[in-house]
Parts: sequence; C-alpha cells; structure tokens
Amino acid sequence: MAGPETSLRMALARAIALPLSFVSPAAAGRYLAGHARLAAGLIGYDAARRDGPNGRWLPRDGKADPMLARDAHIIRARARAMARDNGNISGALRKIVANVVYSGLTPQAQHRDATGARDCAACGALENDWKDWAEENDIWMIQQLALRHLWLDGGFFLHFYAVPRFQKDGLVPLGVELLDMDALDMSVHGPQPNGNIARYGAEYDSRGNLLAWHIFDESLYGGVLDEGWTRDPAVHPAFGAGRTLRLKAEDCRLVMQPDRIGQTLPVSWMHAVIMGMHNFDEYQTSEQIAARLAAAFAIFLKDSGEFGAGSMGNSLSGAPLNPAPLAGGQTTAGRVLSMDTFISSGRIDELPPGKEIQIVENRRPANNYTDYTKTSLRGASSGMAMSYESFGNDYSDASYSAARQAVLEERRGYRMQQIFLARKLMTPIWRRFVMWRKAFGLGPEERVPVVWQMPGWSWVDPVKDANAAQTRVKLGIISRRELCAEEGRDFDETVTALAEEKQMLEEAGLSADVDGGSGEIIQEDDNEENRGSR
Repeated sequence: MAGPETSLRMALARAIALPLSFVSPAAAGRYLAGHARLAAGLIGYDAARRDGPNGRWLPRDGKADPMLARDAHIIRARARAMARDNGNISGALRKIVANVVYSGLTPQAQHRDATGARDCAACGALENDWKDWAEENDIWMIQQLALRHLWLDGGFFLHFYAVPRFQKDGLVPLGVELLDMDALDMSVHGPQPNGNIARYGAEYDSRGNLLAWHIFDESLYGGVLDEGWTRDPAVHPAFGAGRTLRLKAEDCRLVMQPDRIGQTLPVSWMHAVIMGMHNFDEYQTSEQIAARLAAAFAIFLKDSGEFGAGSMGNSLSGAPLNPAPLAGGQTTAGRVLSMDTFISSGRIDELPPGKEIQIVENRRPANNYTDYTKTSLRGASSGMAMSYESFGNDYSDASYSAARQAVLEERRGYRMQQIFLARKLMTPIWRRFVMWRKAFGLGPEERVPVVWQMPGWSWVDPVKDANAAQTRVKLGIISRRELCAEEGRDFDETVTALAEEKQMLEEAGLSADVDGGSGEIIQEDDNEENRGSR
C-alpha cells in the first residue's frame, strides 16, 4: 500500500497533468509516465538508494574475467606476501593443509570381477603400482601445494607429460606437475592464426570448446624440458614471439572453483581478508614499535627558569655561563649539560639549581588493543573458514560446548576441501594413470572406478562420540566402513589388522576384548560446561 507521501505526489501530478491535457493530451501522458518512472525509482530497493550517507557507494561491477584479468596479479602478489610475512595467515594455511591433506588422499580401487564382487587381488596390484608411481612423483607434496595455491592464487594448472625413464624402472611413464597462474600467457587474446579464438591465454574453437592453453615455456620446470623434449612447431605452434607453448587441454587442466557464472579465471580464496589482515599487520607493527619505546627508560631534563640563565651551563657558542655546582665539587663551567651528566648506572647526582627530571610515560599497548585484535581476527577467521579459536590460537573465552561446535563446523569446511581435491585433482590423475598403465602393458583395465580415502579426525569427545557411533551402527544408519572413513581409516586394512591381532593374542594365550560393538554403553558426566575450555 502506498504511503501518505506517495499518495500526495500522485495527487499533485494529476493536478498538474489535468490542465496540461486540455492543451496537449500527449504531453500530459508523457508527464504522467515520467512521473511514474521517477516514483518507481524513489520507492525502489533500499540497497539501491543513491541518497543519504551511502549515496556515494557505487562499486564497480562487470564481468568476472575482465576484472580478474586486470586485478588478479596484484591479488596474488598480496596474498603471497601475507602468507610469507603474516604469522596468522601463514599459520592458518599450515593448519588447513594439515587438516585437509595430513597423510594424503589415497585411492581404493573398485575393480569388479565377473560376479560383480570387488576383485581384491586386482585392486591390490593396482594400488601397489599406484604407490610406487605416486612416491616417484611425490603426489603427497602435490596435494599440499595444490591446496596452498587454491588459497593463494585461486587455482593452478595440472600438467601431464611423458617420463621415459619411469618405464625403465617398471613404472607407468606418466609425469605430473603443477603450474601456478603466473605460467598463463594472458596476452594471447583474440583471433589466432589457426582460426580459433583465444581468451586470456585459453584457446577455443568456433563452438566454444576449450582446445588448449598458452603457457610460458620457462614455467615447465621439472617437466618436458628436463626430459630433453624439444618443441615441434607442427604439434605445438608457439605464439607471443616464441615465449609460449600451446598445450592441449587434455594434457593441461585448469583447476579452480568459480564464484560466478561465466568465470574462467581464478581468484584467491583469501581475497576477502587480504586488506583487513594487512591493516591489522600495520597496526600490530605500530603497537610493537610504541611498546618498545615505552619499555625504554626516557626522561626530560626540565628547566624551571627559577634561577635564570645562570643555571644553564654553557651557551650555544660554548661560552660558560654562571657556574652551577655539581656533585663531587665540580661545576657546569665549560660543560654542555646533557642527560648523561646526571643519569648513569648506580650513580646519584645533585641537580643544578632550577633543574628537575621528568620521566617520560607512554603506556602501551593501548586500552583497546585486545578488543581490536579479537575483532580483526574474528573477521579474518570467517574469511578463512576457520573458527576464531583456531585462527587466533585463543581459547581463553571459549566454553567446551561452543568450541566443540566451532570445531565441527570447521571440519565440515575441511571435508569440502578434501572432496574438491579428490574430484578436481586426484580423480583426473587416477584416470590418466590407469589409462597409461593399460597403454604401456602394465595393467589389463583402461578404466577402474576409485573411492578416495580421505584423512579424518579423532573424536572431539571420545566417550560421547564412541557411544553415538555404537548406537548409529546398531540402528543401521551407518556402516562400519563409513565409520572408519570418518576417521580416515581403511576398513579392509582395519579388519585385517584386527584379525591378525586376535590370532596373535590367542596363540599367546591372551584374550582380545574387542566385541565388535556389542558392549555396554559407557556412562559419563554430562556437565560439559564445568570442564572449562578445551
């Protein structure tokens, strides 16, 4: 319903349009239409208001890729500087990698036999080949670097290439390397000599299908260049005065998570916290300098002026003024008075007449230091998808239940990052590995499904969580395999280890007390808040 002001404006507009309609009905109609458009603008969304204190807030907007083509390099540089020089950001990235990657994402092959059952022998052989090959390529380190560059750069290139020496060692001759976003030659843009179209280093055909990436050749360290590979212009035509190589899309994949529809260039996952943490870093530096100055013992030698210039020692020209007595029978004659004249370790002097000492007081840090620090770190922790307690290493104000809830939410974010790495990084590597294994006669299958075993976490409250897990198994809402996966354990390996352990205990005349979940529920104290913070 229109308010009183709106009704008044409409009545006024009609009153003006009525006499105008006798002269020119068309002009009256245009006037009413223009007034309606004006009224619609006045009663639009509050978020689009152009008056008041936020009237000058007119942020720039546009398509994602042009903005990123202009700004991504400075965002990356600032993010990398934060990771190098800021303790909170550096520590947060290490914690994220430790929680997401930890011991690494490992494959569980799902090779099936003719009956549809899992072929354990074939799966074991494939997984063993993977372990040998993954160790040679340092896949564990690749997982860590991949996650770090997602946070710093927003993405990276996954490059596959041939390594002939691997085949001599009985390994799949496949090499894998990561290239950072600096490797992309974004100057390759527009129509290409081969009839395709390029967009910021990516080459597409007339239907918009991605065909290739244009990569700076010096970025391919440890890859094709180290294998003695030479550029074949017929296969890899170079653009940009020979500075770049044209790598096919199936051999070079961009791994990123777009934030907008149509976005093809990545942006740092920590872009929203960069400026805030930089300002906080500057504030911290200023406070540290001020605290160091406050810690130093400083005084003023103050002249009360009570005894005139005769108490001043020497003039600026060095000529002695009326001498003033000092301790030990000395006077100020011929001496320029300084702080060292009166202050030294284990020494007491009588000040000249008219002099007094005033101690400099500079109390630091400021009274609002703690509150400002907590507010800044809370905002940054949200941008890093971490709890404040974990990001700031501050558990002083956290109750047990609040900290537990924060940890559970934080782990959900870690799990999503694990899923991203499994789907966008590890699964493409696995498929290429299995395909090359078949192509070089090292395995029978060209495609083998895989399930990725991801690192898990220990229980926050072991007693409660163990009881809850036991109840879930009894109710049939979770399997033991899924329960093992939550903690990052392989169910098959766990069962094998338990069987071997049971056999060893029986042979030694001991009894194993593992009951497979049929024991009684353990009782505990439910008063969580009395336990204090974690």
